[in-house]
Amino acid sequence: MRFVLKNGATKDQTMIIDRNIWSGKTTVIVDDVPAIKVARLTYSYIDKDENRIQVKIQGNDIRGLEVNIDERYIVPLNKKLSGAELTLAFIPLIATLASLFVFGGNGVIGGIAGFMGFLFSYLTASLIRQANHVFLKIMLSIAISGASVFILLFLIILF
Repeated sequence: MRFVLKNGATKDQTMIIDRNIWSGKTTVIVDDVPAIKVARLTYSYIDKDENRIQVKIQGNDIRGLEVNIDERYIVPLNKKLSGAELTLAFIPLIATLASLFVFGGNGVIGGIAGFMGFLFSYLTASLIRQANHVFLKIMLSIAISGASVFILLFLIILF
């Protein structure tokens, strides 16, 4: 995921925060110059006025990410999910694991089902975050849950 910030908190400098969802590796680039990693998810760079600015990334991809710039500014990168949205996001995981128990499967299929459930839950959370209407959020959750159960049933039939 790539986030681009350019506002008063960054003194109109372009800050690019690039997060790899698979490895968790994060890079911060300010005006085409990589920031120096100080600690885990904490970076430092020099701004236009020759001041050292510290950037700390807080949160996670499911609950919401925010950037703390120099202990003064907190800039949200993506919207925090409400309790109802989190429930909708984890329906694919519950549906996948429930269908595993109903239709059976071995240990390998169970591991694949767990991985698929978490993957489809992450996909659901990402799409729900962008949708504005409650009906659309519910339909996305049901459709992605159906897709995860269908893929799991296909795998059970194959093996």
